Amino acid sequence: MTNLETKEQQTKRHKPQIEKEMLTKKQERKEQKEQNQNQNENQNQNEKQNQIEKQNKKQEQNENQNEKQNEKENEKQNQQNEKEKELLSKMTKRKERRAYYYQPKRTK
Repeated sequence: MTNLETKEQQTKRHKPQIEKEMLTKKQERKEQKEQNQNQNENQNQNEKQNQIEKQNKKQEQNENQNEKQNEKENEKQNQQNEKEKELLSKMTKRKERRAYYYQPKRTK
């Protein structure tokens, strides 16, 4: 029976150590879980931020492209307006010249 008592005593002596190790492992698992959650949250946040930056960049590119297109259209319209203005000016001068030459002659 002394052997049995000895084993029981050994178990009693080692039990606090075993419990301590169990608690330590449990704590480590808990900390690992928290760390994993934090990493996941950070990764999700980074992905969201990247997505927002992509959208902003795309929107800026679209705005720049629209601005360039508007500038082209404005330039084209300005050229067309200038041509019409020149044509109108020529026609007006031609009318004035014709009116001058085709005036009825005055008699003295």
